[in-house]
Amino acid sequence: MTAVILGWNPEKWNWDGAYRTAVAAVRDSGRHLRPWPLEGDGDLPAGAEAWLLVQGDRPNQRGLIGHGVTVSDPYTGKHPDSDDGGGPVTYVSIEFDLLLPEGEQLRTETLAAVIPTVPWEAAPGSGSRIPPEVESTVRDAWGRHLRDSTWGGTRRT
Repeated sequence: MTAVILGWNPEKWNWDGAYRTAVAAVRDSGRHLRPWPLEGDGDLPAGAEAWLLVQGDRPNQRGLIGHGVTVSDPYTGKHPDSDDGGGPVTYVSIEFDLLLPEGEQLRTETLAAVIPTVPWEAAPGSGSRIPPEVESTVRDAWGRHLRDSTWGGTRRT
């Protein structure tokens, strides 16, 4: 299976202030559908596993905070921050099946210790592939984090 990192820096893009609403939607319905901009050529198939990685300047905020699956092939749209239409951006639709509240993420320093071959701290762009040989290790680390977390949600990936 293809697995990718979706980079999200809330200091630059705040989902129009709707992240908490998305967390509640996943908690209540088990899913949240959202278009996501990709970097690079956008060669990402529907059905790819998608890991949401919080980025930014504050070290205590960085880490895996969500999981989902791509439910579309890449498509072109306008840049979300562009009032004048700007240049085209490649998107993919993600169906998130788990979004943790901010502060509950699996920290990048933990990920780097367990999976050092992925550049967790280097702010990979959205659509960066996770090497196939470590995909199961990422899932295992995520599962351990959810079991050990203080988060009281019921959805588990």
